[in-house]
Parts: sequence; structure tokens; C-alpha cells
Amino acid sequence: MENWVKVKDLFAEAIEQPADLRLKFLKSKCNGDDLLFDEVSSLLAASTEPENLIENNALDLAANVTEPEPNYTDRHFGNYRIIREIGSGGMGTVFLAERDDGEFTMEVALKIVRQSVADREIIARFKRERQILAGLQHSNIAVLHDGGLSEKGEPYLAMEYIEGETLIEYADAHQLSISDMLRLFLKVCSAVSYAHRNLVVHRDLKPSNILVTAGGEPKLLDFGLAKAFESDASKTQTALRAFTPAYASPEQIQGKNITTASDVYSLGVIFYELLCGAKPLQFEDKSFEEILQTINASNPVPPSEIFARPGPEASNRVLRGDLDNIALMALRKEPERRYRSVEDFADDIERHLAGRPISACPSTLGYLTRKFIQRNKIAVGAALLILIAVISGLTISLWQTARARRQAERSQAVNQFMQKMLMTAIPESGKNTKRGSQATIFDVLKDAETRLDEDLSSEPEVRAELRQLIGEGYFTQGMYDDAERNLTQALNDQSTIYGRESRETLKSEFSLASLYFSRAEYDKAWYTYDRRIPAFRSEFQDGKIEFEFYLTKMSDFALACRAKGDAERAEAILREIIGQSKKLSLDARTDTAGVMLTLILLDQGRFEEAKLVQISLVAKLRQSVPSDDPVMPQALTLLGSILMEIGELNDAKANLTEAEVIYRKLYGPDYRELYDNVRLQSQVAYLLGDYPNAHEKIAAVLGNYQKNTTSKYISFATALTIKGLILNKLGKRDEAETVIKEALRLRTENLPPEHFFTALTKGALGEVLLDEKKYAGAEPYLRESLASLSLSQKTENARLKLARDRLTRLESRQPATGNSQKDY
Repeated sequence: MENWVKVKDLFAEAIEQPADLRLKFLKSKCNGDDLLFDEVSSLLAASTEPENLIENNALDLAANVTEPEPNYTDRHFGNYRIIREIGSGGMGTVFLAERDDGEFTMEVALKIVRQSVADREIIARFKRERQILAGLQHSNIAVLHDGGLSEKGEPYLAMEYIEGETLIEYADAHQLSISDMLRLFLKVCSAVSYAHRNLVVHRDLKPSNILVTAGGEPKLLDFGLAKAFESDASKTQTALRAFTPAYASPEQIQGKNITTASDVYSLGVIFYELLCGAKPLQFEDKSFEEILQTINASNPVPPSEIFARPGPEASNRVLRGDLDNIALMALRKEPERRYRSVEDFADDIERHLAGRPISACPSTLGYLTRKFIQRNKIAVGAALLILIAVISGLTISLWQTARARRQAERSQAVNQFMQKMLMTAIPESGKNTKRGSQATIFDVLKDAETRLDEDLSSEPEVRAELRQLIGEGYFTQGMYDDAERNLTQALNDQSTIYGRESRETLKSEFSLASLYFSRAEYDKAWYTYDRRIPAFRSEFQDGKIEFEFYLTKMSDFALACRAKGDAERAEAILREIIGQSKKLSLDARTDTAGVMLTLILLDQGRFEEAKLVQISLVAKLRQSVPSDDPVMPQALTLLGSILMEIGELNDAKANLTEAEVIYRKLYGPDYRELYDNVRLQSQVAYLLGDYPNAHEKIAAVLGNYQKNTTSKYISFATALTIKGLILNKLGKRDEAETVIKEALRLRTENLPPEHFFTALTKGALGEVLLDEKKYAGAEPYLRESLASLSLSQKTENARLKLARDRLTRLESRQPATGNSQKDY
């Protein structure tokens, strides 16, 4: 291993020398060590072969020379057993494997780095890939299931196993029409655009990293070279140069800064090859210096001039014009002259499919006229109609073109601003004010907020939109004051530009509503949701609001309905979201909505129904997401709550404890949902008769709530109610009565009178008074509790039974026989 480190380091230095000076440099460094000289010089020779030029980096070359490939068949990595090799690439080998731990059966693609090359650099890159993939949830990106280190220290990733063909192979085998290829390519653009919105640049886009399933769905693979906010991300640009030259951008090959524009170029190469069956520039049998010369001196010809693709449209005529221009704009050498974003690239393709003018084509009179006539063939049947239609059409098309140009200018401003944000996070860029250290998300958001007025003073629309995004960023990090400042300013700016009732203000309004809800300012949240929900739903149905945002905000609205006591409306909203997801084949997006729907069933006392739904959801999640996926602790916590309600206390405790471990792994020690989980654990301990443990847990919960939220938070009164019941069992009945009366005050002030939470707290207070033998005081609370629960609970359940048992105790003046199980 020590010898390999010398070989690798020396190779990395030598490959950066001019070709004619490498051997001389190598001899001076080896100091007579012939074995070292022979190994490194053989690597240098291999690196100039076309097949191994850049795509196979130093790590793989050395592994081939110094160590034979081990046999991995039947070996175990974590819970996975190797079946066979699928392929190998720049970071390691990929195997077909199956999960065989007895929990469930699942085939995965297992990506492994050999121990012989698993030094700190490669392990860091592997961990980066795992972290990046864990944060990317898109229907056209392969899912990360698991990852870790083998017993020998080999890093591995367990990925979704995609059985399919590469993008080009699929297009050829199925002889796709140009239109079908374009629609397939748009799905790839959607995945890359999603990665960019999450501040991830792929850097190795090529057809072999895009597999298409039998159902025609492309899946983006291999984020091994992807760059996010990582301090070491740019180090691999020149040291290892691990990319595929035929699909790499000029700046990537030249070792310059890489941005989202580099992925636009790579997509342009793939687009070009899809259209005409050939690559835009030919690098075969060329040295690195010759590749650089080709990049600098040659321009790709329009794809229509070298059309060589078989299929139903085997003619270069279908590419002339729009498609030629789209391809060539994506392939411009200068990053700033390409499409400003993948969205712009995709937008031009969609415009072409719809017969509308594209931004990549000059808006000549003939072009606009031709596009209008193509879209209106029936309307131009007579000469007079042709004249009228062309005049009208030209007016509309010119307006469309001006709008497209304005959109391109806005996109350019956004792209430049986002690049500055990206540079803020990378120490090597020189733009990082942290002086060489890794910037935090807070640093990036703060810097972006400061730059808005400075960089975008002439772009008020763009500035308002970005301020809304920055506000969302603060919100997701729990920085509520910073979030409110930016979201409020964004809403004010958009209202000035577009009007308060415009669709442009919708996103900022709904982001503010979600913020208010998180702060337990329920009335303010409800006012926005209830007033603007028809417009919000309409804009989504018209395709003007992306599904992820719509799903999140509609789910928040459902929770707001729950807080108002309108469980039926909350249920209807969640079922609507789930139905839309299935209609759009986005079932994976419904997990959070499914968890919330179960919560609504639980509120209504439909325990058995909720249990079946939640057990099914947890089983599905165990098969489809990593064990530490953020939705997992939510689902387990809710399942624990349901099991507690129906008296399955040991199973409830097991699920809640498992969820707590995941919460503590994913989030900081003050994360509020973690303490919602601990609150439920306190209830379980109370029901099991472990009062000291229950009291210790509920004290920790209330300490967190007092620090991180307000008394208006719906679970604050819940925690007080639990504390009161525990104190009652510990014999501290006066204190118990005081605590639960405070809980009831909060319920009455913040919830509608008929809310079942209020009924439960009244029942708890009635029980404490009953135990104090204050029968006259207990009676109204117990009767009101039963009457209210009889209205809110949709089926006979333990809550109603307990309410009736208390009244029976009151009427017979019997002492308590057990714990109050359902009062919170």
C-alpha cells in the first residue's frame, strides 16, 4: 500500500508535465528506483491510449498494474450478497447484489471501491457521492438505498438496480422518432435541473450514465464526480481528471472552474448524439494535447449535416432549423453563451415540439412567418385568410419572441447570481470570505441576501424571486426570523411589481403561511391558506407551480385544517395530493402525505384503519428508502403513537425508540420533532406504570418546547396534560391540577371548542379532580369531554370507552383502577 501511494502521487505529478518532458521529470524524481520508474512510466503510457486517456484515472490504472481483481461473488457487504459484476468505472466496480438479512428481498446495484485504492481521497469522494444521492429524491434519479464500509474497510453504496439500456442504445433499439427522443431527453433534463436546484453539478453526464427502463423511464446514475458545497470538490478537477472527454465541456477538459453550464454542455453532446447518431467533436486516437487543440480550434457542424441515425425519420430535413440551433447553442465553447440553465435548454425543446419560436433561433420575419403557418395549417386554406392570419400571427409571435428574450435575460441574471453563491461555498474559488474554511449553508444564504440589492438592482423581478428562495432556505434551516424577513420583503416586492392578487405572489404567501404555521401562529397561517387556496390549486393545474412545492404547501394546509379541528377537510386534501401523485406516476412523493393522512385517521379515532395503513407504509419505506431517510422516523413515530392508542405498548416503545435513534443521527439535539417523539415515549412509560421515567422524559420535552417554540404550539398543551397525569400518579395532585388547568387554558385559547384535543384535556382534568374527590368540579369536565368526543370520533374506540368509564366512576364514586390511557 505504501508503494502504491508513491506510485499514485508521482503519477499525478508527472501527468501534469508537458508530454515531451514527462520521462525526464520522472527519472529525476525516482532517484534510481527502477521499479518505481517502470510502474509510473507504464501508467503514463497507458494514460495516452485512447481508451484510457482521461476516463480511467490514476487510481484505476494503478490497480490494474499492481493488484489482480479479487473475486467478489457471494461476498457480503453489510446486508447485501454479491451475485455478479455489472460493470466498472472511474470510482470502482458495480455488482448486482441482493439483500439477504431475512427482513425482505431486494436486488440492488452495489458500487464498491477496492481496498487497495481506498485511500482518504477516494473515500472522501465516495462519502460525498453518498451524501449527494441521499439528498436527491427525483423520479428520474436512481435511489440510494444504503451505504457503508465492509469489514475490510471497502466503501460501498447500495443503489436502486435499474434493468435497462443506455440512452443511445434504447433510442436505437426502439427506433424512436425525433419527437419521442426529445420527450425522453426532457425527462433527463428534469433530473439534471432538479440536481442543479439542489446545488449539485453532476460533471460526468454521458449516455452510459443514463439507463432507460423497459417502461421508457430514464434514470440518471453515477454522481461519483458530482460537486456540491464541498471544500475538496474542485481538487479532483486537475489532479485526477476523472471524466469522459467526448462529453466533457471545454472548461472541464482545461481544468477551469466548473458550474452548471458544464452540465448544459454535456447534455448538449448527448442531445447532438441522440439527434444524428454521432458526437459533435471526434477525440478518438488523439493525445491530450490534440484533444485540447480540437476543443480550441474546432466547432461542431450542425447535426443535420451528418445525420446518420436509422429510424422512421431517416432524413436530415427533420433536424434543420430549430434542432440544429438548439444543439449548437448548448455546445458553445464559452459557458456564458450557452443556455443559461438546463430549464432554458428544455424550454426551447418544448417550444420546438409545440411549434413555437425558440430563443436559440434568430427572429427573422421569414422564420416567424414559417412557424406561425406550421402551427395554423388549417387556418391558412384560403389566400385572404393566409394574409390575415400571418399578420395576426406575426404580432403574436413577435410578442412571444420578446417575452422569450426577456426570459433568457432573467435566466442569465439568475445563473450568474447562483454561480456567485456556489463560489461563496468553495474556499478555492477565492470568493469565500471564510478564508479557506468550508462555508456553512447559513454563510451562503447570508452572503446571497447581502448580494441581492448589489447585483440585481436592475432586475427587480429576479431579485424578488431569489429573495423568496433565500427565505425558503432559511426556513428549512429553522432560521425563522431570517426567513420571515426575506419572505415578507419578497411578497412586498412582488405585490408592487405584479399586484397583491397575482400568481407571482402565491409562492411567497404560501411560504409565509407555512412559516406562521411552524411558529404556531395558526390564525395568520389559516388566513392565507383559506383565502388563496383556489388560486394556488388553479396555478398548479395549469403547470405553473412545480409538484414538490405544491405537495409541501398543501400538506401544510392539511395540518392547518387539523389544527382548526377540521379533520375531514384535512383528510380530503391529503387524499387529493396522493391521487395527483399516482396520476402523475409520482408515488414516491406521497410518503409524507401518507404519514399525515394516517395522523388524521388517528385524530378521528379510526385506530384499526390507521394501524393497517401505517404498518403498510412502514413496510414499503423499509424496502424503498435508506434506514436513515428523514421520512422514516416520522413514519415510525406515528406507528408508535397508534400502537400506544390501542394498548400494544411494547411494540409502541420499540418503534418510538427506533425513530428516536434516527432523529438523533439526522438532526441536532434540539430538533423539535425529536421531542414530539420523546413526548410519546413519556406517555408509553406512564401507561406501563414507570412514572419516574415518564416524568423525566416529559420534563425534557417541555424544556425543549419552552426553548424552541411558543405555548401556542399544539403539542405544548399536550405535554402539559401528560405531565399533569404523571404528577397525579406520583401523588402530587394539587400540582397536577394546576398544570392541567394551564393546559386547558391553552387549548381553549388556541383551538376551536369542539376540537378533540380540548375534550381529551378536559377528561384528564376531570380525572385528577375525581381522584381528589372533588366530584362537583369533575362532573362538568367529564360530561363535556364525552359529549365532544362522541362528535369528533368517527368510530367506537378506547377514547370513548375511557370517557364513559370516568363518568361511571363519578356516578359510583369508585376509585381509579388503572391509568388514563388516551388523555393528551
